[in-house]
Amino acid sequence: MSLPKGWPPHLPYLTTPCHSKLLTKDQISSLKTNSPDLPQIPASATQAPYTSIKITPITDPSHPANGQSGLLATRALKPGSFVLLYLGNAHPESDPSARDSDYDIWIDRDIGVAVDADRLGNEARFVNDYRGIKGRPNAEFREVWSMRHGERCMAVFVLPESKRRDKGGKSGGGGSAGIAKGEEILVSYGKGFWGHRLPDGATAPDVESEADVPGTH
Repeated sequence: MSLPKGWPPHLPYLTTPCHSKLLTKDQISSLKTNSPDLPQIPASATQAPYTSIKITPITDPSHPANGQSGLLATRALKPGSFVLLYLGNAHPESDPSARDSDYDIWIDRDIGVAVDADRLGNEARFVNDYRGIKGRPNAEFREVWSMRHGERCMAVFVLPESKRRDKGGKSGGGGSAGIAKGEEILVSYGKGFWGHRLPDGATAPDVESEADVPGTH
């Protein structure tokens, strides 16, 4: 299998979910239980490496992630459309190895399972927060059912058109609804992420809601 262009050579690239040995049988069983309420993602949409996005080095000094990388669309992506799965190490909340990770997000808060892409993952680990780049995110995290893997996963979706509007009804994504070819895919890391990384008393600008994260993104 080929690796995505720009993938760090020291990190394992995942095409399937990885489970921590610390997960209980009940937690694994829950992850393997489908729900009709979840978006059902067909196997054809999760063929890796993904061709609709690309890992791109950031060289703009004004960009908050300058010197790192971001994820750009290689074609126009429609509002509300699936982009890619967020793969990493699925682990219990109590797993100390994921503490202070910048790549850890909840799969299911109720059963205490999150996924951490710090030490291994896929292209989704390069999705940046929108703050300091654009006025609003153009994408979001959602829980899905992966038909290829037969389990619940987190995924990145283009924001629906309704969520790209600000309170005045104007587009907040810096352009038309959806994500244009060459545009950076940007989410909101949420209050949980910023709350652990700002000085006491400081607040991140425009944090309107808390993403489904265990203290990180």
